[in-house]
Amino acid sequence: MNHRITNRELLDLVEAATGTRKLVLKVPEFARLVGRDYDEILPRVGRDIPAERDGDRGNWRIPIQALRPFLTGRTAA
Repeated sequence: MNHRITNRELLDLVEAATGTRKLVLKVPEFARLVGRDYDEILPRVGRDIPAERDGDRGNWRIPIQALRPFLTGRTAA
């Protein structure tokens, strides 16, 4: 799996770290960062992965804090 991030994604992370803005991820971005398949993550969004619907288009937005259990290994595969 390719784990490279784009310049835009890097800028998003820097802005979130400095408190400039709240960082939320789309489902494909979240799946890529945790190293899982999109089809594996999507059914869990909104249930055991905290997320909110984007008001304009209805897309899921996942807060960056939801990455922690996946990165520390505290979630089932």
